[in-house]
Amino acid sequence: KMAGDAADRVKLKLKEQVEFYLSPRNLQTDFYLYSKMDSKLRVPLDVVASFPRIRDLCQSKEELVDIVKSSDVLRLDEDSSEMLIAPANIKPALRTTVILREVPDDVTDEELLAIFTTKPATIK
Repeated sequence: KMAGDAADRVKLKLKEQVEFYLSPRNLQTDFYLYSKMDSKLRVPLDVVASFPRIRDLCQSKEELVDIVKSSDVLRLDEDSSEMLIAPANIKPALRTTVILREVPDDVTDEELLAIFTTKPATIK
């Protein structure tokens, strides 16, 4: 029974650690982990599995997958060629900024807006 309790404590600690790594609080300052995320805020399971604290607590990738699946705050994306972990409660921001460079001074606001509101010409 004691061995089971110890194993349960290790699993709980592992779950808490993975959830912390992908928490909004940590992602604000963990530029390395954030740099490994794709546009949907997913990070490869292998990246998380490589962290020393995770390696100390985890026996296998399968165990890490089970931990992520049991979490209420993480989600596992298995649709791609690699398994990806993402925070379940953070939605990726939509891109809303357009930067135009080297626009001539004599171009009017209306001309600029027309770039985004008119249909592009069809090439035949």
